[in-house]
Amino acid sequence: MPCVSVIIPAFKSPDYLNQALASVAGQSFTDLEIIVVDDGSGDECVSQYRLPPSARLIRLPRPHGGAAVARNTGLEAARGQYLALLDQDDVWLPEKLERQVAVMTAHPEIGVTYCHFSMVDESLRPLEEQGKFWPPGRDPLRQVLSGRPLMNPSTMLVRREVLDACGLFDVRVFCVSDRDLALRIASKFPLHGDPSPLVLRREHAGQVSRERLSMRKGQAAVMLKTIGWIARERPDLLPLARRRLGRSLRRLAKAYAAQRDMRPALRLALEAIRAWPWDPQSYGAVLLAFLRRRGRGGASKESGDLLGELLCK
Repeated sequence: MPCVSVIIPAFKSPDYLNQALASVAGQSFTDLEIIVVDDGSGDECVSQYRLPPSARLIRLPRPHGGAAVARNTGLEAARGQYLALLDQDDVWLPEKLERQVAVMTAHPEIGVTYCHFSMVDESLRPLEEQGKFWPPGRDPLRQVLSGRPLMNPSTMLVRREVLDACGLFDVRVFCVSDRDLALRIASKFPLHGDPSPLVLRREHAGQVSRERLSMRKGQAAVMLKTIGWIARERPDLLPLARRRLGRSLRRLAKAYAAQRDMRPALRLALEAIRAWPWDPQSYGAVLLAFLRRRGRGGASKESGDLLGELLCK
C-alpha cells in the first residue's frame, strides 16, 4: 500500500499533463502511486499521455463531467494513507511531498497541510503579480469564510480520514467545488501551512475559472449551502456567512446584468438584500436591474428554489 496517492484529473492538454506527471516523477519522496483520471478527452489525446509504467489511467465514460467528478473518481480509487491532488496545468517542485509527509508524520493531529505557490504563465515563467500566502490562524473556518484562499487542490496533502469525515467534492458546484470542500475541512480539522512556494500554478486562457457567470453561480451556491450547516455548527459565524452570501448574490446579479438578462439580475439583487441588508451596493444593483428590466422586459423563467437553480453540474 503506498504512503501517498497522487490524483491528477486530465482533460485534453496532453503537454500540460505530461509536465505535471514529470514533476511527480521527480519528487524526492517516492512511496506513492499515481492515478490519472481522464475526463473524456478522446483516444487521440490520451495516446499522447506519457504515463509512468506504474501509473493507473481511469477513463470516464461520460465526456467532460468536470474536475470534481474526475477528482472524486481518483480519490475513491486511491489506496494511500495520504491523498494529494495535482491539477494537470500545475507543477510540483521536487521536495513538495517529502516536506508535507514529514509534517503529517510529526503532527498526527493535523488534517491537512498546504504550501504556498508561484504564479506562472503558459511557459512556466513567473508572473509579475503573485498571490499572498495565508497561514492558518486560530480559526481557519473564519478565514476561509472571509475569502482567504488558505489552500487549493494542488497545494494540499490530506489524511484519508479527513475526506471520510467531510465527504468528497460536490460535483454540482461548478468551478468552486474546492472552496466548498475547504470550508467543510476547516470546520473540523486543524490545518498546517508552509509559506514555501512548492507549487507552480499556471495561468492560461483555457482555464474553466475564467467563465465568470458559472464562477459566480458556484460561489453563490457554496454560500447558500454553507449557511445551512454554519447555523447549526458555528452560529457565531452566521453574520459573516450571511454577509458573504449577500456579496455573492450581488456579484451574480451583476454578471446576469452584464449579459442583459435582467429578470434574474433583479431577483438575485433582491435576494442579496434579504441576505445582508447593510450593503449599499446591493441596493444600487436592484435599482440598475429594475431600470434596465423596465426598458427590456426580461426574458428568463423564474423559479422558487434558488439553491436548486444555482447547484449545477
